[in-house]
Amino acid sequence: MSSTPETDRLLALAHNLGIDDETFARVLAEVMAKAEADPDWGRPHEVIAEMRARLLALATGPEGAAEAP
Repeated sequence: MSSTPETDRLLALAHNLGIDDETFARVLAEVMAKAEADPDWGRPHEVIAEMRARLLALATGPEGAAEAP
């Protein structure tokens, strides 16, 4: 995973939420795959918003994970 200011901030959020590097990398890979597969989705702000939503869902437990997009 290459480091950018955006990924650094998302990784810091993940760590603050108690999410480990391996889980963060998995979620990032899923979101990036979604961005690559859908030409109408995947602008930077959309990727960042999706990452934040998924990280928060993971941090809130099974109820949040069930509601994640």
